[in-house]
This record gives sequence, C-alpha cells and structure tokens, in this order.
Amino acid sequence: MIAGFVQNGMREEAFKLFSKMLQEGIKVDRFTLTSVSSAFSDDGSLEQGRQIHACIEKFGYGFDVFFVSAIINMYAKCGSLEDARRAFDTMYNRNVVLWTSMISSYASHGHGREAIQLSEKMLEEKIDARQRWIC
Repeated sequence: MIAGFVQNGMREEAFKLFSKMLQEGIKVDRFTLTSVSSAFSDDGSLEQGRQIHACIEKFGYGFDVFFVSAIINMYAKCGSLEDARRAFDTMYNRNVVLWTSMISSYASHGHGREAIQLSEKMLEEKIDARQRWIC
C-alpha cells in the first residue's frame, strides 16, 4: 500500500500509513522503508528523511546497496549533500548504483567538480559502469 501511495503521488497517505504501522507495532520490512524514504525525498523533508534513516538503523536491517542508494537520493533531493556523502562513505562494497547515485547528486546540485572527481575515483577503483543486475 505504501509503495502504491508513493508511486501515485499520495505521499501524505503513505506517511500516515507508515506512522500507523509503527504505532501498531506492525513489522516494517526493507521494501516499506525504501518506499517511505522515496516519499520523503519527493517531499523534500530532510528531518523526516533523517528519521527514516534512523529507523533503518534501529530495525537492524543493515545497509545494502538499495537502502543506501535510496538514502543518498533522499538526502540529495532534500538538499543535504553532506548527509548523502556520509551515507555513500558508509558502504565498503560500492557498486555502480551507489557511485551513480552520489555522482548524480553532486551534478544535480551544481557541484560539477565533485561529480567529476568522484567519477574519476570510480574509474580508479575499476567499477564497471556496464554492470547489470539480475533480479
């Protein structure tokens, strides 16, 4: 339901349902947290985004590339490149998805120099931009 609300631009409904889930002690899974972080990024609410980030840590799911990519995008859309970079830096196993998220974040905020420097670092680390994900 939350993902459906988010995909249809009904962020307020997604927030309400997420809050209700937490209040009623319903287990929140990775997919729900990723969907909610997407809603917060679309809404530009940095404080709520930080709360979702804390929820992910609190629930102990660990940070995989999908969570971190969603968090990077959320922070960037909320205007906090520092938080986005911190999330990026927490991952030791970075793939092309994470690199692209962070590079795009810099570029979309007019930080071309940082985007180029990060692109060069990605090449130095031999990250293959042609990686394909099979789900």
